[in-house]
Amino acid sequence: MLALGMLPEGHLDKSQTYLIGTNEIYEQYCRTKEELERRKQVEEEKREQDKTLSEAEKAIAKEIEEGKAQVAEIRRLNDALPEPIISEKLYQLEKISEKIFLYVEKHPDQLEEIQRLKSYYLPTMLKLVTAYHKVKQEEIKSDNIDKMCSQIEETLDTMNSALEYMYNELYADEALDVATDISVLKTMLAREGLVGNEFENIKEEQKDE
Repeated sequence: MLALGMLPEGHLDKSQTYLIGTNEIYEQYCRTKEELERRKQVEEEKREQDKTLSEAEKAIAKEIEEGKAQVAEIRRLNDALPEPIISEKLYQLEKISEKIFLYVEKHPDQLEEIQRLKSYYLPTMLKLVTAYHKVKQEEIKSDNIDKMCSQIEETLDTMNSALEYMYNELYADEALDVATDISVLKTMLAREGLVGNEFENIKEEQKDE
């Protein structure tokens, strides 16, 4: 039929098996085929990448995923709590924890810094939040329970402050490198006479350090 010109817009697929009657449908077929091939290539590349992951990299990924799972469970409990005060504290805990895990994901050499976070701090907080969630769901009222809930809320404040400090410390080396680079840059500019009398000020700053 194609040879006889009976289907002027006719096309055969790549396997020469199926006849496609119009240019529009053929173009759709080609786009779909290309997309399927692209997805297949992406999946193959991912499989190859997974194969090349070292045992150390797999261990790091496992640690981070476990930590993220703990944060997700805290979030689940938090979503069920009606009290805005503790919810805000828990949202802060989730946010800073996720930042820490994201940083370590990009800087695997810092994995040791989150070992206690994943193995003790988050599990302990999860245990406390679970207890808080339980008594609030059951609407139990007593002085001991009120005291327990207050202690958990106060502990969350302490935990959040500690996590903020931990996150800040992750950047300590980078901050030092930046400060050193800035100091060297200022010194070079001053020596070249490009920043006026800044050279004397830099020397005084270095003495103070």
